[in-house]
This record gives sequence, C-alpha cells and structure tokens, in this order.
Amino acid sequence: MKERKFGEEENKKLKEKIEKQFGYLDKNQYAFSKRLNQKLADLNYTNKDLHDKTEISEGAISNFVNGKRIPNRYDLEKIANALNTSDNY
Repeated sequence: MKERKFGEEENKKLKEKIEKQFGYLDKNQYAFSKRLNQKLADLNYTNKDLHDKTEISEGAISNFVNGKRIPNRYDLEKIANALNTSDNY
C-alpha cells in the first residue's frame, strides 16, 4: 500500500483548491480538511478505508478531504470515532 502523506506541498495545494472553488479561502472548510488529511496520513488511511469504517459515501469523504464540504454533526462523530479522536479535534 502506498504511504499517504500530507506535508507542506499538499497543504499549499489544498489552500489553492479551496480558494479557486470559492473565490476566497473558507477558513472552516480549510481547517477541517487540513486536520482530516493530517489524521488520515498519520494513520495511513485511504478515503476507502474511512468509508469502510464509517459507511459515509466515498463521494462525501472526497468532498471533506478536498475542502468542498464540512460534515454534519452525525458524520463528524462517525469520522472522529473511526480516526480514534474527538469530534473537537
């Protein structure tokens, strides 16, 4: 399995992607997406791994990872449990 990473270059690309999509940097979406990417990289999880653990659609997970959406409270709790962290992380 390929190691997942989220370093400075990936962080820069994420910011650019969100700014391009919205015309500005939505700080909440960016902050959530950045933390999610970091945690997935720390655990070397793929989006599919997170889908398997949460039963959240792969499309929704992709949107969270790419900063297009923020999960609702219910999905946030599922993600936090799957990643062994709190929903305040």
